Formats: sequence, structure tokens, C-alpha cells
Amino acid sequence: MVRILTRLWLALSIVSCGAARHPADGLEIPGPRDGAGYEMVQRGSEEPDLVRKEFEIAECLMENPVDPSGAGIETLLSIPGFPEELARSVVAAAGGGRPTKGWIERLTPRERQDLRCYRDYLKLDDSRPVRVTCRLTEGMLSLPGRERSDGYLALSTEGWKALCRGKRTDNAVGAISYYLSGSAFSGAVRLHGGSFVPDFALGLVFGGSGGSSLSSSAFPFRSPRRIVGTTSFFLQTLHGGAAEIRYRNVYGAIFGGWPVTYGSNGPETGERMVSGARIEARRDGAEIGFSGSTGISESGRYICAVDGRWRSDRMNAGLEVGFDRSGEPSLLSGFSYRVPRTRAALFLYIVSPGAAGVFGSVNGRTPGRTSSIGGATAVAEREVFRRIHAKASIDRYERADGFHETVRQTTRFECERRGRRSLLRLTWINAGDERRDVVPYPPEGEGRLESSHSLGLHSEWRIARKTSIGVALKRIEEGDGLGWLVSPVLRANLLSARLRVTASIAAYRTAFGHPVCYFYEPSLAGSFPLRLVSRDTERGALLIGFFIKKLGFLFHAALEGERVPEISLQVSAGL
Repeated sequence: MVRILTRLWLALSIVSCGAARHPADGLEIPGPRDGAGYEMVQRGSEEPDLVRKEFEIAECLMENPVDPSGAGIETLLSIPGFPEELARSVVAAAGGGRPTKGWIERLTPRERQDLRCYRDYLKLDDSRPVRVTCRLTEGMLSLPGRERSDGYLALSTEGWKALCRGKRTDNAVGAISYYLSGSAFSGAVRLHGGSFVPDFALGLVFGGSGGSSLSSSAFPFRSPRRIVGTTSFFLQTLHGGAAEIRYRNVYGAIFGGWPVTYGSNGPETGERMVSGARIEARRDGAEIGFSGSTGISESGRYICAVDGRWRSDRMNAGLEVGFDRSGEPSLLSGFSYRVPRTRAALFLYIVSPGAAGVFGSVNGRTPGRTSSIGGATAVAEREVFRRIHAKASIDRYERADGFHETVRQTTRFECERRGRRSLLRLTWINAGDERRDVVPYPPEGEGRLESSHSLGLHSEWRIARKTSIGVALKRIEEGDGLGWLVSPVLRANLLSARLRVTASIAAYRTAFGHPVCYFYEPSLAGSFPLRLVSRDTERGALLIGFFIKKLGFLFHAALEGERVPEISLQVSAGL
């Protein structure tokens, strides 16, 4: 359903006005464990669902880190924001995907520093036979219905893993999620139980293809597919069991379970069991696979798909064709090309009604049980001058459910300049929606047309060795509204980086109407950092972290207008 991408954390900005590929040269930016890390990609005020999808993927990747010593360039680049230059250096130092000892020491000091910014999503220390990670978050004051307590525990070795997470809200609604896995026969067989996601293509295959985004350049057909364990309360998962088998260049998997969705009233389990299997064969850069599942489609019957991919240093190409019992095909295809200073991709998809059900998603969108969708995305990136990068994308999306049709087109452009002490980023997004009634026919009246525009500017400067200031500006214009967001932020590392402080203010003003604005702020791990405003308001947030070896204490406080303050305390430890 979702592919293995790495978790995105808040970077230097509160406003989602585009995400940096990596920290500006010379800026000492704390990693994800600092409570900051990399900011989310802006999907604009136009596409909040895609923003949430990125966070869901981040939750999953936090529990399924990538091993860089055995990963190829494409796997590393599937991590949103991972620099291409760093990926090439890591692969070269690690022996081209063949793990070698001491490969990290072959990197330059700057490359090692950049790599550590992703340490929550990478396996960088293999010397510990047993890894233990625990986290406890307690919300002392919060808005009604918000998470009040969140506990997390993970134990893992080279061959097995155990995850457990529980939460409780103010209204006493709670939930517990767990996941267990273990391998045998030198890793040739791996068994899974508990909460997991099948990362396959159509019939659960489309979700693994991914879409394009300006922050990550997550071009389609990049990552390998497998069973992904997770205890995230944001993802829709399966509760059941799965098995994977690998023999040389052949891979097979089988799974079964009940879909679980976590809502405001706790976990909700589906009545229909979902089961499926996949087998694939690889040779050099070519791969061909067959997937099948039951219980996913609207009819509850099977879906099957055939897919093929070709991967090389410069080119990725893939095609998937899927069928349900009605025989109406669904299609997914993608092509990407990369040279040292330029990358481009084209992504096309058509999904018939009920084909992907509640699990499949295309380019971050879920077709639903009765809707058919189709679309195309083109994205390009280029290093225009030294330290200046330009990115652009055009996305067209159509959806029909038998009663209504929706056509949506989104255009994005981003220009970024990275200096040794500064970072400047300009983002422009234009989105338009047209909704037409199909029933009754002929339709009565004209279709409804909606549009929105946003222009964002984010800048950051290092004013001292471990202190930086930044400001983000955003202008949001809709058909019946205009709004402005101003958001300064201060970050400082004190006491040899043991004490880390982030303070931010977000002030939103509407000139007329009620345009919706989405923005981010420093937040505790395990909390969803997305904020939504559509009225005049101010919000201040403070995040203080104190770290002693493997033990961390984080205090988060936020106050918005006359509302009850949100105050949380988190304790984390890793052994």
C-alpha cells in the first residue's frame, strides 16, 4: 500500500513552503531525534491529504530503517530529501551494494555528518546485538480529543523484531498495536505477525509505486516491495500474518488479515478478511512479478496484476496491468531519467472502480470502493547554477463515481539557493478544481470551478556556530478568500548540543474570506505536526530537548489564541 520511504520531520520552517533536499552547507541542522529534522514537503493549501500521506509513510519508515551498507542508489534516493551526491558516495564506499566493514570511515566528515541527519531511518550501527528503543509521551494539557498518552517500545536484533505501541486520548479512548517478525534459514524465510502493510502493486501493487513530489523526487518504480511491519496509528494496516521467501533472484510472499483503521473512537476492524500473494523474479536490472489478492475490491473477490520493471543507473521504467473479476483493466506506467544535473519523470495511471479498494493508492490518492480515477504527472529537476536548484511539476487528476466527475490540475514550481550560511527557497503552487454532475443527464447548470494559489518564501541564516534564525512567508489565495502567514523560528544548540531549543511563532491574517492554510511547527515525535487555520490567529510553540547519552527529555508547549495550552512531555531512550 505504501512503499518504504523514510520519515520526514520538521526542518527549519514551520510553514510548508517546499522542503530542502538536504541542509544548507555550513548550517548545523539537528536530526530527527532533536525534535526537528527535515521539514515536510508542501502540498500547498490545496492537497492536505497528500501531506498526511507523507507523514504516514514517515511513521512506517521509522520502524523499518534502510540498511545503507547493502542498499543501491535507487533505494537510498527513495528516502525523501536524501541527496543524490550522498547516495552515490555511500554506495561507492559500501562496495556497490555489497556490504563491507568500515565503509562509513571512507566517507568525508561532511558526508558522515549529512548521513547522521537520517540516522533514525538508517541502520548505521551494527555493533549492538540487541537494540532497545522506548518512548513515552504524556500530554498534561491539551485540547479535548487529542492524544494524551503515547507509549512505544521496540526490540530488535539482526534476525527478529518486536514492536508495541499504545495510546490514550482525553476521552479515555485507547488503542494498542503490536508487530512481531523473525527470520530463519539465513534470512531466506521471514515470518510476520500483528500489524503490517503489504507493500505491493495493483491489488496492493499501486501503493508501492509512489508518486512524484518536489521535495523527494520520489519517482515511480523505485523501491523494492516487501511486507512492512508498523504500529502507526495513522496508517491503515492489516492485522494477521505474512511470510516471505527469498531464493537467489526469486522472491515470494503470502499474507492474510483484517483491515484496521484507527479513528477518533479507537481501532475499527473490517468485517472482510484480506489475503494475497506475490511472486517475482529478477535478473540484472529487469524484474517481472505477479500479484493477487482477495477481499480488497468492491465485490470482495480477487484482483490480480502483472508488472515489469527495468532499472539502470540513468533510467527507470515500469508497467503494471491489473484485472478484477469484471475484466476491466487498470494501468500504471512510469518512466524516469537521470543525468548528473537533471532528472525528469512521467507517471500515468488509470484505475477502474473498486480495483484498489481501501488499501491501494496511486500518487498518494485512494480510488475508493466505487470511484474510478486516472491521471498523469510530469516532474523535472535541474541544477541551474552552482548551489541553485529548480524543480517543477504538473499533475492532472480525474475522478468519477457515477454521479459526479472531478478534474483537478496542480502546477508547482520551486527554486532553492543553498549557501554556506544561508538557505533561500521560493515556492509557487497553482491548483484548480472543476466538478461536474453526471446525474441527472443532461446535467443541470454548469460545473463548479474552484481554484487556489499559494506563494511561499522561506529563508534561514546561521548567526552563530550552533544557532540559526529563519522566517517563512506564505500567501494563500482562493476564489473567495485571501490570507497571509508569517512565521519566524529560532533554533539553538547549547551545552555541546545536549540542550536544544526551538521557538516559533505563526501569525495568520485574512484579508477577506476564509482561505485554508496548512503549516507545520516543531512537535514531539509521534505527534502529527500539521496545523490548519482559516481565521485570524496567532500560535506560539516552544520545544526544549535535553539529551544525556542515550536518554532524551523533550518538553513541548503551544498556545493559540484563547484556547487551552497544549503541553506535553516526552522521555525516550535507546540502548
